[in-house]
Formats: sequence, C-alpha cells, structure tokens
Amino acid sequence: IVDREQKERLSNALKKFTKQDIFAVRSSSPDEDLEGASFAGGYETTLGVIYTKLEKAIIDSFISMLDYRVVEYKKKHNIDIDKPSIAIIVQKQIASDVSGVGFSANPQTGALDEVMLNSSFGLGETIVSGIVNPDIYIIKKEKIISKKISNKHIALYLKEDGGTQEKIVKEPKKESLTKKQAIN
Repeated sequence: IVDREQKERLSNALKKFTKQDIFAVRSSSPDEDLEGASFAGGYETTLGVIYTKLEKAIIDSFISMLDYRVVEYKKKHNIDIDKPSIAIIVQKQIASDVSGVGFSANPQTGALDEVMLNSSFGLGETIVSGIVNPDIYIIKKEKIISKKISNKHIALYLKEDGGTQEKIVKEPKKESLTKKQAIN
C-alpha cells in the first residue's frame, strides 16, 4: 500500500511530464549485482507504462523484492533476507528503433581499453531478457576491431497507448548499428 506522502512525491515528480508520456518502471537494489551473485531478471520491470498505471507498476516492482525466487536466491547466496531494500526507478521511455547495452571494458577478455556493445532492434529488453542474441561490437581506439552479427528474429516495441508488442524482424541478420553509431 502506498502512503499519502509517497503519492504526493510521485505526483510532484510527474509534474514535468505529460499524461501522454510513457514510462519504464525498474528496480534497483543494493543486492542486485554483487560479486558472485546477480539478480538480473529477478525483480519486476514494467515497460510501456502509461500515466494512469504508474502506481500499480511501482507497487509490482516493490513487491518483487519479496518474491519467492528472490528470497530463495538470496538464501542460496548467503544474503540477508531479514532487511530487504529496493529503490524503484521511473524513467520516461522512448520508442527505440535500436537499443543496446554498453560495457566500458570488454567483459569477455577484461581488456580495459576495449568497449563492447550489444545491440538489437526495438527495445533493449530483448537483449537483457535473453529473447535474442544481440549483435556484438568490440571497439578500440574508435575502431571496430570485431563484430558478430546475430539473427535477431524478434523485436519489442512500445505501443502508443501503453504496453509493448513483439514483432517479427523482416531482416533479422541486418546489422542493428551503423559503423558511425557503434563508434560514437
């Protein structure tokens, strides 16, 4: 249950947005990315949230910290379950044609002078949830030194009236980024 102060803070924060804006509601917990443990996908994320559905999406994300899977995962990794904590992030969401995840160091090799980009068509959720294997670009000194173009058969897009929809990609082996986009 959301208390009056929380409702008022949300209402004040939303004054800079229009009632037509669409939002992403995500969790952020100090327990999410620890050495030896990762909660990726454990907490609730809601994409394409319209103004009138924000409160429910925030509550759903908040409650997800008490989900059976999260609690069991914490127990398995010896993480204290008696004092759960979570922050909920509400972001204005844009309708992406291409999205990606960037790494400031190459996670495959540990090279600190290389950047890795994972990208795909539509929203980045297809990448982070493992729905598609993304294109992978390795960049060093403003040059693409390696790339792997994947078969990205599905893309997720925002609906104008809220929510998301999956679409079949017509050219699944087409590069999701141009050379200029990858380097910049």
